[in-house]
Amino acid sequence: FSRMRATMSGNDIGVMYLDTRAGGIASTSGLTDAGDPGRAAVSGRGTGSGQSVLNFGSDFRPDYAITFQTNFIGLFQIVEGNSHVFVGALAQSPTPASSMEVSVALSNLGITQPGVATIRYMMTLLNAENAFRSNEFQGAGSSPSSNIGVNSFTFGQNQFAQITIIPNPVAAVTAAPLLGLVIARRRRIG
Repeated sequence: FSRMRATMSGNDIGVMYLDTRAGGIASTSGLTDAGDPGRAAVSGRGTGSGQSVLNFGSDFRPDYAITFQTNFIGLFQIVEGNSHVFVGALAQSPTPASSMEVSVALSNLGITQPGVATIRYMMTLLNAENAFRSNEFQGAGSSPSSNIGVNSFTFGQNQFAQITIIPNPVAAVTAAPLLGLVIARRRRIG
């Protein structure tokens, strides 16, 4: 569901924060996992030192994050005060390239009910070694004029992009006549 174009140096990691359900975090200040570069980037921490805190607006509370590294894309469920849950590696196409697409099953984002689903997201870029955060954001309506570095940054309201997922109506229409056949067949027998 994501297509991005980026040129990143070895320690730079793109982090896409995803708000997929009720709950989530208000800030990265309580995230402590720095076990590897991807986990550290989600936490806004460096694997060596440093912390760059993001405070999200009250209408955006991320529960998942996708990390985009030079040769790896990972999906994590965000856990405050403990290790993030590694949901899995995401396949990218083409591999690697300056532009890529990734696919994520909705169930891996905690979306299990059929029907319309909304995913809010914003993406940031930081150095996972020292937590130096750039001023480059995707999805945020505004960003600071200079790099954030290892400082805190607070977003206001509506600082995210939104994707609305609507079930394929063709599949429902195709299945409806079959369901009618099953019901009709059952009536004849019963």
